[in-house]
Amino acid sequence: MSQRARATISSRNARKQKRQQPSPPPQNAKITEQPALSKQYVPSLSLLFRIFSIVRIVGALTSPIQDCDEVYNYWEPLHLLQFGTGKQTWEHAPQYALRSFGYLYIYKYLVQALHFVLGFRSKSQVFFAVRISLALFSSFCEALFVRQVAKNVDRKIANYTILALFGMAGLFHSTGAVLPTTFAMHFGLLATAMQGESDFWAVFGFSVASVVGWPYAIVVAVPFVLEALCVQRNNGSRLKQVGCLFGLLFLMSTALLLPMVLVDSWHYGRLVIAPWNQVSYNVLGHLGGSSQLYGTEPWYFYFKNGLINGNIVMLLALLSLPMWLTHYIVLKTQVRDTRLLTAHTLLLFRILPFFLVLLVFSLQPHKEERFLSLVYPHMCFNAAVVLSLLQPLFMWCLVLVTKARRQLGINATNTHLAWATRMVDRFSICALAAAAVIGVLRMAALSKYYGAPVKAFMLLPKHGKDAGILPLGPSIKRALFGTTQPLAVPAQVVCMGRDWHRFPSSYWLPQNSTLVFIQTDFNGLLPGDFFAAAKHGQVSTAMQRTDFNALNEWEPSHAIDRSEIGVCDFIVDTEPYVAGLRVVGCERMLDAEHSSVLGRVLYVPELVVRLFGIEQQWTQMCVYQKTNENS
Repeated sequence: MSQRARATISSRNARKQKRQQPSPPPQNAKITEQPALSKQYVPSLSLLFRIFSIVRIVGALTSPIQDCDEVYNYWEPLHLLQFGTGKQTWEHAPQYALRSFGYLYIYKYLVQALHFVLGFRSKSQVFFAVRISLALFSSFCEALFVRQVAKNVDRKIANYTILALFGMAGLFHSTGAVLPTTFAMHFGLLATAMQGESDFWAVFGFSVASVVGWPYAIVVAVPFVLEALCVQRNNGSRLKQVGCLFGLLFLMSTALLLPMVLVDSWHYGRLVIAPWNQVSYNVLGHLGGSSQLYGTEPWYFYFKNGLINGNIVMLLALLSLPMWLTHYIVLKTQVRDTRLLTAHTLLLFRILPFFLVLLVFSLQPHKEERFLSLVYPHMCFNAAVVLSLLQPLFMWCLVLVTKARRQLGINATNTHLAWATRMVDRFSICALAAAAVIGVLRMAALSKYYGAPVKAFMLLPKHGKDAGILPLGPSIKRALFGTTQPLAVPAQVVCMGRDWHRFPSSYWLPQNSTLVFIQTDFNGLLPGDFFAAAKHGQVSTAMQRTDFNALNEWEPSHAIDRSEIGVCDFIVDTEPYVAGLRVVGCERMLDAEHSSVLGRVLYVPELVVRLFGIEQQWTQMCVYQKTNENS
């Protein structure tokens, strides 16, 4: 056979093999991204920061504190560090030492820096300054995360993530909290953004999140470690690569833990590693107690909570793993593109944090709503991944249908593919828009239905009227204008009864006021009082206490009997107190226990409530003042 004939046959065989090879479906991740999508517009870091700041600052100013644990375990000790008084929980007793004072010094120094410039005149200004600062930091973390998604994953996923983050009700109320879970969420998000970009900053973020913030946040770092084990980067040994990461993690964790241990040991008067004490109590059951004493929840608690705070976004996020697996099977069996398959495998490590946290925390008997906030941004990302993978899978199905029709002799064209692409895009936008609308209704419900405690405490006389700069350190205002210290006011006792868990913190008490609890039918351990720093010095926290226990047992010295309410200058409660008391004012609040699910979860206009008979029961939180006759 001549050389020309062999070349002709070879050419024909090549064309035949090319015709038999299945056409790959359109891809949409950068690991699988279409050229058209690579040009999709994504807002700049600066613009994203400003967009997120709007929602986060509104949340910081209007959303109520969701958990009394934030008040008594973080705001109150911070108030002690700044003003010398505050309510104390058993976790801050030196014999238990579950909470870190080192963590609180971050906020103390933040306030001092802001006070130097702004010169705070009231404690409520300090309260909002901390929350707004956290909201701005969260906005930066979210903006950087989105930009890195656009750069390293896919621009369409980045844009979908923006929409999901913007309407997420869970982030609305959690980003301004002083909780370690929020702190861990921020730095965990920064670490995730740096994953694949800079190992150093990724390890730093995970270390700060778990050592300084919340020890259980290390769960979010597991996919990062798995990726290092499974994917070889650069040209070095994989074992060497993993060894370097663990070495870096150890060095950073040690460097971060050392100052925390020094601060906590000074405050507690003995060597204390607070993160270990917390894990020892909650996981190992040491210290004679268990977290289950404070309530257990069914396995589906976080699924229900995710639906309340994430609605459609939560549903989509739960579909991300099945959707990823479906896409993987298509790439493996039909497309057979090694590059796309490897890139799609990398996407798995990005969606795993959400599922790992959901799995690990759901297996624990004791559950708290705030625990899930660790992966709220990851929930938004996973939802965006689902919507992004929906298009190529749908297109691949249409291609199969078209081929099947052609084999049956039915005339079929690919002209409907462009129409299908537009329909999938519109569906995705509508789904995220609906999620945002539901999210806004949830945000409005939190502010309108449950904001009464702060409003009620603002009714207390002398609140916010201190004519001077707070003693929080040097201030430019005092240096320039010579403003005086806050005016001294008479000591007052403010009491709370069954609504003790709604106390918005001592930052809402007038100057020189003390909070006292009135005994009710509650039989658990109420918070006590820190020894005043003005009397005992800054290490008053190291003084041994016998009025705390780890068994959640009632301590009579932490409350007064109802017959002793004469010591109260004011009472703030939803329970009516009439004998010898004058009503200063009341604030309307929803009674969640006696309202329907829809009526308590989402904001519903009163007209709609009346038209459809939605059940909403209301109560009032009132401020009562002792009269002269009762003095």
